[in-house]
Order: sequence, then structure tokens, then C-alpha cells
Amino acid sequence: MSDRSDMVLRFVHFINDHNLKGLGSLLAKDHVYIDVDGRPTKGHDRILDLWKNCFEHDPDYRIKIQLYMTQNDRVIMFGRIDSATTSAKSLLWSVTTVDQLIAEWHVFEDTTQNRKKVGLMA
Repeated sequence: MSDRSDMVLRFVHFINDHNLKGLGSLLAKDHVYIDVDGRPTKGHDRILDLWKNCFEHDPDYRIKIQLYMTQNDRVIMFGRIDSATTSAKSLLWSVTTVDQLIAEWHVFEDTTQNRKKVGLMA
């Protein structure tokens, strides 16, 4: 396991534990979160507020990673979300790291087109 993938999996662990302090320790100041609809949210504090709101509204929210791989400065993950408010569906995450911090967290629906976009298929 690379340092990069280890850090991203720690971030997932912090999400699953609803650990805002842990999440904040791994977020870049200019972090960008891009949701499954392609809407970006920018900034360390705004992202922590987003996660706090998520955890308050859905105490069962968990990410289940089934497969991951490292590509240059990114970690690509395949899995799903377990949640009381979100129907379970397969998702892809493209996570970009810079200087041992998570700079971008991009969520995609698991489609052939998105698998190509993140580099899982040629």
C-alpha cells in the first residue's frame, strides 16, 4: 500500500467514524469536493461543514470501498455508500493528493463513461 492510498483510506475511515477532527487534519486548505452531480464546494472549512451536516442528517452514513488503485497523484476507488437516506448504488471516487493532503474528492456514478474518465478503462 502506498503512502497516498494509506492516507486516502484513513480519510475514508474518518468519514465512517464521523471524525471531523481527523478529516480536517487531512484536508488541504483549498480542498475541492465535487459531488456526483458535478457541483464543486471549495475550502477546508466549508468541506468540514458539509461533512458535519451529512453526519448530523444521516448518522448511518458509511463508505464501503471494494477496490482501489493509485494513479500518479490520485487514488481511484470503487464502492458504495451505506446510508439511511441514500439508496445504495455503486460509486467511483477520484481523490487527488498534494503534499500529503487531500486536495480534491470527486464522486462519480459508476458508469462505463465515468470509469473511462477516471482511468479504470481504456
